[in-house]
Amino acid sequence: MPLSALSNEPVKYIEIPISGVQIRLKFCKTCSLLRPPRASHCPVCGVCVERFDHHCPWVGNCIGKKNYALFVTFLWVLTVNQGYMWGICLFHILKARAESEDWGTTIDQEVAEIVLGAFSAVVKSI
Repeated sequence: MPLSALSNEPVKYIEIPISGVQIRLKFCKTCSLLRPPRASHCPVCGVCVERFDHHCPWVGNCIGKKNYALFVTFLWVLTVNQGYMWGICLFHILKARAESEDWGTTIDQEVAEIVLGAFSAVVKSI
């Protein structure tokens, strides 16, 4: 049956036997194609994605079968970067505290590190 015939019918899926097992393929009216199992249509991108996980606004792309490993690697690199940045900020603050008389002087001297650490903590939590 051609795909043009499927789009006119109210059929939402079609079952195809593969190696003796019935596989259900859903039809996407927007993309006009039969989606493989575990595929979903992303309303943001307007495409069907295999093993669709989510649409990531930070990356500006759908996360699915083809880029999931890269996305997880990206998250690990961001986490390591965040830890390194917090460590450097903390090191500078503690170093300034050891050289100064009180916390008030330390805060006045290390405003940039405090602001950077607080900003990165807020961005990381989003």
